[in-house]
Amino acid sequence: MKRIAVLLLLWSTFALGGADSLFKMIYHLGGVEMLRVDFEGGGSQSIYSRSGQEIAVGASVEVLPFLHWENTIAVSLGYVDAANGYAMFSRFPFESQIFLQLWILRVGGGISYHMAPSFSCTFSNCGTHTVEAPQMGTTAEVGLAFDWESPYGEKMKLYFAYKYLQMTYIYDNVPIDASGGSFIMGAFFDWW
Repeated sequence: MKRIAVLLLLWSTFALGGADSLFKMIYHLGGVEMLRVDFEGGGSQSIYSRSGQEIAVGASVEVLPFLHWENTIAVSLGYVDAANGYAMFSRFPFESQIFLQLWILRVGGGISYHMAPSFSCTFSNCGTHTVEAPQMGTTAEVGLAFDWESPYGEKMKLYFAYKYLQMTYIYDNVPIDASGGSFIMGAFFDWW
């Protein structure tokens, strides 16, 4: 039922007149350690709740000249590669946020729902494990968005932000606090 509500909300944003399409490329840092891989030769590498790469698509509606309603759905991956396999934490975040845009400053917040979060790895005795995200999370974000136009006329926003997500996952019937911050670097592409 939650997935249907998410898709209806995303579709309703596009259905509104004047919606701009968005494509975001985001790199998250930080969060809570979710998985650690120890290497045979020594050392380790961790996957955090907010680390990895994210590609998002969605729509932004200008409610007022300084107020934007944005809905995005994304693929987000945290990944560790080793000589004998890999480990990955994947999820599909949906976010609905309201942003106040004052010149280059963007301040906003909203809700986040992570669909199908799961751990998977190719190491021995690992396999794929489903992680539950039973509740909606909340977000708060502050950032700088710089308008830029290419020589070919495409408009782009270069974006640098800090986001805090409050979220809890359930893994093997144990709650895991997946709340944490992330530094976001990315770009918005608006097509008119």
